[in-house]
Amino acid sequence: MEQYNNKTIILNINKWKISLFVFFALSGMAFSSWTSRTPEVRDILHASTSIMGWIIFGIAAGAIVGLVSASSVIRHIGARKAIALSVIILSLGLLIAGFSILLAIKLLVFSGLVVFGLGYGIIDVAQNVEEQHLSEVPIKHYFPLFTHHLVEVLS
Repeated sequence: MEQYNNKTIILNINKWKISLFVFFALSGMAFSSWTSRTPEVRDILHASTSIMGWIIFGIAAGAIVGLVSASSVIRHIGARKAIALSVIILSLGLLIAGFSILLAIKLLVFSGLVVFGLGYGIIDVAQNVEEQHLSEVPIKHYFPLFTHHLVEVLS
């Protein structure tokens, strides 16, 4: 069995925190990249307000399915792999929606946003599961290194 000292454990925890932060930021940027372009998409598709409402509903519908199915996905592959899988799903949904906008196919834009919402729903739950695991890391791993640095500073 491998032996880890406190410094190694803290470095791994910090890498875990940083990567989780990056995934939170990326999923937020992916969502905001769509929402900030909604008026432009409406103009390109020549869509009425009601049609845009249905197109945007695709995100909500996909997200609800993603939120409901996230527990099964996490149980089968784990939260970290679920995050990776949902990034792929999320990206695929944005690609489908993006190319569909260029082709001006409203139903395909809706479908791409359903896929995007599915990935967004799964990543939301998986990130929170990982954050919960991170908050359960015992403080005993932090304390010895902190006191070691405190002694160095005070000496």
